[in-house]
Amino acid sequence: MRLVSKWSAALALTASACSQPQGQTHRQLTPAEKVAPIAAAVAEQPSSEITDLTAGATPDATAAKASLAKADKKAQEHGVTAATHAVHAQVRLKKAHLFDRTFLYGFDLQYSSGTDDKYALIPQAQSLGHIPATFRRLGDALQLVGDQTRLFESDVNHPEILINEYRIVAEDSDSISIEFARGGLIVNETLNGKGVKAPKQTWVRSFEFVEKGNYLLQETGLLLDDGSVQTVLESTFPRDSLVPDAYEPLLNDPALEPLAARYRFLTNEKVFLDFKDGNKTVRQQTQVADRFNLGKDGTIDWYVTANAPDDFLPALRSGVEGWNRYFEPQLGRKVMIFKGRLPAGAKIGDPRYNVINWDTVQDAGAAYESQAADPTTGIQSHSLIYMPYAWYNIGAELWHRRVDGLQLDAKKVALALAPKGTKEVFGDGHQALRCVRVTEDIGATAQQLVDEITNAAAKSGTAPTMTADEFGRRILISTLFHEVGHALGLAHNFKGSLAFDGTKPVSAANETTTSIMDYNYYMHELHLFGEIGTSAGSPLEYDRQIISQLYNKGADVKAEDKVVPACEDAEADNTDGGVDPLCQRYDSESEPILGVQHAYDNVVKAAGAAGFEQQTLTEAFASVQAPIAAKLASADAGASADAVLVTARDLGGKAGELARFYLASGAQSLRGNVRTNDKGFRVWAPGVLEGVSDLTEKDIRSKYFAIYSEAVGWRELPAVPKAAAAKLVEAVHAAVLLNPNAGADDATRALTADLCSKAFAQALDAKITLSLGLLRQAVVGLLGFSDANPFAVRFADDGDVANFESWSAKTLSAQVLQGLGTLASADIPALGADRDAAAAVLVTFKGIDDSYDDTIAKLTGLVKAGRTEGNQNLVDSSRKLLKALGN
Repeated sequence: MRLVSKWSAALALTASACSQPQGQTHRQLTPAEKVAPIAAAVAEQPSSEITDLTAGATPDATAAKASLAKADKKAQEHGVTAATHAVHAQVRLKKAHLFDRTFLYGFDLQYSSGTDDKYALIPQAQSLGHIPATFRRLGDALQLVGDQTRLFESDVNHPEILINEYRIVAEDSDSISIEFARGGLIVNETLNGKGVKAPKQTWVRSFEFVEKGNYLLQETGLLLDDGSVQTVLESTFPRDSLVPDAYEPLLNDPALEPLAARYRFLTNEKVFLDFKDGNKTVRQQTQVADRFNLGKDGTIDWYVTANAPDDFLPALRSGVEGWNRYFEPQLGRKVMIFKGRLPAGAKIGDPRYNVINWDTVQDAGAAYESQAADPTTGIQSHSLIYMPYAWYNIGAELWHRRVDGLQLDAKKVALALAPKGTKEVFGDGHQALRCVRVTEDIGATAQQLVDEITNAAAKSGTAPTMTADEFGRRILISTLFHEVGHALGLAHNFKGSLAFDGTKPVSAANETTTSIMDYNYYMHELHLFGEIGTSAGSPLEYDRQIISQLYNKGADVKAEDKVVPACEDAEADNTDGGVDPLCQRYDSESEPILGVQHAYDNVVKAAGAAGFEQQTLTEAFASVQAPIAAKLASADAGASADAVLVTARDLGGKAGELARFYLASGAQSLRGNVRTNDKGFRVWAPGVLEGVSDLTEKDIRSKYFAIYSEAVGWRELPAVPKAAAAKLVEAVHAAVLLNPNAGADDATRALTADLCSKAFAQALDAKITLSLGLLRQAVVGLLGFSDANPFAVRFADDGDVANFESWSAKTLSAQVLQGLGTLASADIPALGADRDAAAAVLVTFKGIDDSYDDTIAKLTGLVKAGRTEGNQNLVDSSRKLLKALGN
């Protein structure tokens, strides 16, 4: 990104802490006017942390041994920390360029030591944004003060925020020299929440002035009350270095800008702007769209941190420069430029650099993007993207499976990672994280697993599917491409997937999505990129149009171009006036019931796969039967009967993975589709299906309920795939009888065949049992009552169900009580996960439905019965459930 500096020579670093230009007279502050250095804490700071600072007085050896507690106390007396005073730096500023003008102050979280094991992430590389600020002289101090005018409708009431304070150590008629006094005055509360305890310690890590563009950059460290550490980069630069005169923002406000009704732009925060109303000027709250200011021939340059491996640079280039597929046809040039590694000395959070922060962690829950922009025009200075190696690693190592263990929710991850006090500084609507994209649903199709089991590549001589390595790299590219889209100003569009008809093959006329900004099924996105390392790939219509509106004044959008459906996060979560069942994260087809219907049919039917699978589960079992049998009949299965048994058990697990894939593992499983389309049971907003579907609300809800009510009771596979699984077990038995290493005689081979078929069946059944349990728990988890988003009950006039709330409560009650009164003491824990999941939801019906009270009464009776029978498991299980139900 190119910035035009209008503040040349406004600042200049002094040569040292003591030197002054010749011929100038400065009033030096006396030693008494300065706070004496507190040397104790400087010993706590590694020397590398302060290399950019001009050294102060040499710490006294005795003082250096003083306790940290004493240093902290001294620091608190002066409102600063020991490290701040132990080192100091000076800059000289020209008064004419300093006062009576607007600056932009911002800060970026660089790194932290706090973590959340649930999300396998440590918050880092987050750009929190910019706020307008001014410098003000107050005695011998220079203050940087935040201007809050944009946050208030009143033209007289706009309380200020003290951001930073500097000591004036010398001055003349044209300039003043300042020394850092203290920093991070608002950083702690913005990151960690209003009213949070003050840090135990803060310190300056570096202090730098960049003449080109006039950037004042200060790295600040915070040792928090809980012992964790945060480091941030605070930046200050003239606003007119970023924002040209008379720049017209694009309003992200449907009431004032029709484009905001058609497209989903990212916005910085809600602000009050002045508008002309006849001869009057009125202040009105609105929002502006975030975007880069390209000017006549500007580019948007991207870097990756130095730790990125060489062999991943082509993939990162594709993820960034892939957006040129839109810019080149529209502007006649490349705009997105990937420049490789970040220059030496450049720091995370420097507003001159758009940075991909590469993290070498093997496993992580998400990637995310954040950006900083001028709040009243939306012009962005920079973007940060956190990209863990885990995106490749999970894709490459688990490419035919999913990450079921994490069970991440993107919205919850974003809340966990986001700074806690941004509203107080940046105002309503501010979002620190534009997107958190979770890794849970990485995976290919069932065909990849079938190919692995059948060894199809070796048989055909060519790989029928891409390698695991390529799959991992393409997953990384599509994820980065999505995050860079946010950096360009695109919000999510969760209706992109409405373009796809799952009954037809993928083609140019039947694209899987209209936007990379949807949470698409990851397999949808792999075909959107050509050769790794290039920007070639399929353009998507929604993304083409919105890029034109943001960066080419809509010149490429014609009147006859289709209005592409769009919705973003707030709409996906909205319940006011009913839900929009077409606005859903991770849905995958043109109508809200189709994904559920296809996933269900792929489990229960013998043939006729639809959606994203080439085969039903039954067909998949049949396709691996002969290869599994051939492998177990061959001497290659193992040199002994015990080795053949191990092979059989392993193959049973792989066959079980097939069942888990269709039932429970990821976005396109039955479990995934049922969870994704849970709005089918809720009250809908009026008119949401107009022009989209020929089905009625009642049609969709009735179909969904039929599938849902069946799946909630599954304890074994439906009849058709169950029979196919049984044939697999029979084939295993017959194959082992033919294996020469299974035994020296018929009787021994028969015994080995029995053992192998049982081991195969046990491994297969274990995966099926796990998958059905995950499916049931997901189903019951959707039945909770909510006043804000109630169930719809009006679809039941055909007798399907008279009252959905009542049906839900009764179903949950049955799940809670399942087996408690009949199972033996040792068997009671077997259904514990199902019962716990149901109890967690049934509690929402307290005071709503009689089933809740009936369940409490029955559990109380079971506690008494358990005591009478001496069944301690029954007593403990019933008490645990009573507690979960709030009784």
